[in-house]
Amino acid sequence: MAENSSLPLHFSVARNAWESEFFGMEIGKLQFLSTSPTALIAEAEQSAVFADFDLLQCKLSADQIEQIGTLQQLGFRFIEGELDFCLPLSATMQTLQPLDVAGEADIAELERIFGDAFGVSRFRQPWFSVEQNQAFYRTWIRKAVLGQFDHVCLVSRDINGGIRGAVSLRKLDADNARIGLLAVTKQARGQGVAGQLLQSAVNRSLQQRHKQLWIATQSGNSAAINLYQKQGRIAQISYWFYR
Repeated sequence: MAENSSLPLHFSVARNAWESEFFGMEIGKLQFLSTSPTALIAEAEQSAVFADFDLLQCKLSADQIEQIGTLQQLGFRFIEGELDFCLPLSATMQTLQPLDVAGEADIAELERIFGDAFGVSRFRQPWFSVEQNQAFYRTWIRKAVLGQFDHVCLVSRDINGGIRGAVSLRKLDADNARIGLLAVTKQARGQGVAGQLLQSAVNRSLQQRHKQLWIATQSGNSAAINLYQKQGRIAQISYWFYR
């Protein structure tokens, strides 16, 4: 938390413990506590808290125009846009498509697929190395299979049993579930695999009696946006900034 006895608090910076330890650097997330950009800039200039972090992140809603301008004045750079979709679930969406839950024997193959699938995500160069990016997503999908980061990983296989793609899913509460990662192998793209994986997530969520399924994607991922818009609505548009 920013501290200055002569000024009211207009922002806070919380250390992201997991990311800091995983990436081996101090990562913090800035949050606005005031809508006064001038006051925040003055406070930030008199505070040493920014110096405590190797990387500062801030996520803002697209309509927070004043705060976005403030970040730019403080030296933050735009990283990416994020669209969060909400898919209302109903029994009519259920299909007979079988669910294939990944097991520990699938982890090595999933790590190969997901380690190379998100090279242009916000965990990219120059803020994170290629190796850090790959390790992050390999860890995420491995833990999803083990029921840790996410609660389950569903896969699509070819006729020989090889994995064509996978989706991880997490229960948020009794009514809501969220897709964590969805990736398709390069060889299987353009074959409707992403749609099959999304349907698997829908089927699983309906089995768990969830009422809504959430999934976020980058604003530049037109293929994913087109897919998700067919069944859901855009609930939130956000922007990520780094300093």
